[in-house]
Amino acid sequence: MKALVAYYSRTGHTAQVAEAFQRALDAKGVSVEVLRLHRRQEAGFLACGFEARRGAKPAMVELPMDVSGYDMILLGFPTWAGRASSPANSMVAGIQNVDGKQCILFSVSAGKDGFIKGLNDIEAYLKGAGVDVIGKQGFFERDLDTAGSRVAEFVARVLGHSGS
Repeated sequence: MKALVAYYSRTGHTAQVAEAFQRALDAKGVSVEVLRLHRRQEAGFLACGFEARRGAKPAMVELPMDVSGYDMILLGFPTWAGRASSPANSMVAGIQNVDGKQCILFSVSAGKDGFIKGLNDIEAYLKGAGVDVIGKQGFFERDLDTAGSRVAEFVARVLGHSGS
């Protein structure tokens, strides 16, 4: 199985979780490639929150992105102002050849349950594009010290569920 972990991380928190997913998948014998996405023009903290609230899709350096060579894609993003970050919106709009792919979503939030709406919105968009979302997981910034073990348990559960 070949997997792509694609993510956007403004502060490094989502990057920590993406690295944990890479390690957990490697441990399960999955061939993993990692792609950190970058905005063409970075925005400040408050601007990011406003962008997320209005569903903006900023230009990203690595998009469009063809995922036809992967069996599974993992998409990671921060949650801003209770919504999927604007780079997450760009990410899902810029992925090509996703129909029939298995996908895992993960998000990092500073607020209590802040990632729920963002994960659900991105899941709905992907399902509309023919993606099989086999799992989604949110992480609180304050709990990132336990993210590695939580990711390992999550991957074991999801891969067992997906028949992989």
